[in-house]
Amino acid sequence: MFNKVLLTGSFRVFLTLFSNGHVTITRENKRKLHAEIDSILQSLADLDKIPGAVIMIKKDGKIIHRKTYGFAQKYDSNHEILNHPEKMESSHLFDIASLTKVIGTTTSIMLLTDRGLIS
Repeated sequence: MFNKVLLTGSFRVFLTLFSNGHVTITRENKRKLHAEIDSILQSLADLDKIPGAVIMIKKDGKIIHRKTYGFAQKYDSNHEILNHPEKMESSHLFDIASLTKVIGTTTSIMLLTDRGLIS
């Protein structure tokens, strides 16, 4: 259930940003968007669903939101919690490997489902 709710929340944020290609960001919309993103990512990190994350949102070439969540390294090779876990920083690099396939496919399936083209 949590995964379904989480995915829905994540997708709602994605659609809010990219649904029509042009988004008017008011202070209130910006605050709500940041709060929703923070809530989703912090919950994932707190529940150990993700080790950590870095997010940066830009509009018109300016950073409007940047934040880190969780840890870059929390566990050792035996999956024991480290005495001093390394907090995530915005300068950390990520190897995304084949994640684009998952993200692109999932987004496409969700859009087609919402439009009633598949069930």
